[in-house]
Amino acid sequence: MRKKTWFQTGHLGSARCPVKIYIMLIAFISDIHEDARMLEKALRSAHTLGAERIFCLGDITGYSPINQNFATEKNAAACIDLLREHCEISIAGNHDMFTARRLSEFTAGIHYPGNWYDLSFTEKQRLTGNKVWLYEHETDPRLSPDHIEWLRTLPEIACIDAGGMKICLTHYIYPDVSGSLQMGHEPTNDALEHREKFRCDLYLSGHLHPNGCIVQGKKTAHRWVNIDFGEKYYVETGDYLFAPACLRHAFNCGILLLDTVTKSLRTVQLMS
Repeated sequence: MRKKTWFQTGHLGSARCPVKIYIMLIAFISDIHEDARMLEKALRSAHTLGAERIFCLGDITGYSPINQNFATEKNAAACIDLLREHCEISIAGNHDMFTARRLSEFTAGIHYPGNWYDLSFTEKQRLTGNKVWLYEHETDPRLSPDHIEWLRTLPEIACIDAGGMKICLTHYIYPDVSGSLQMGHEPTNDALEHREKFRCDLYLSGHLHPNGCIVQGKKTAHRWVNIDFGEKYYVETGDYLFAPACLRHAFNCGILLLDTVTKSLRTVQLMS
């Protein structure tokens, strides 16, 4: 028999109050990029498999026709409405920050002037040394003011207390918590710094679009190891996990399920 669920809102970005959840199964969804059809499948799968709470790890919006193949079906508004209905917490990813014209609290050493979103593409390149994503291929999701405001209020960091296990949720690794930098940094060193800063038992992010799940921790000798879809992995204190993406793209997509009682995870592949 499953324990009764109790939920308290809070996130590390403000009051640093952990969200307490006494449950058995949590689902994590990430990197939707306006693919409403796959998000519906992900939510349906999570509920069917018995997930009692669902969290989103960011990049709800952000569509680039260069690498995505669902142009006629992209629907950022529908994705936001579905997450509002089904997810306890959604984290802001780098594409969400761009859509909402937000600047991250964690700038990773980049100086963003107050008029950043008014600058030309060339000027942004010059100011940042071409180190950040500039989203020159993004298409306007045409969101309502209400949807934009929702994106503006999303936390960049959240902490949940699941059965006595503190879990830190971000879109990517400190100091680039939102994932705004291009990949010219050292993720292994950054992951160690991330642990030092947020001091939780487990760390979950998205952003990388792995084929399954990526794990880094003591069991993997701090190497980044890919766990394929369907494989079970028993987490240990300090593990860093990257969830799969939830969109039709070059890699397989899916959701990550974490059993807080057995401390095991598996990723479930979704067929497009």
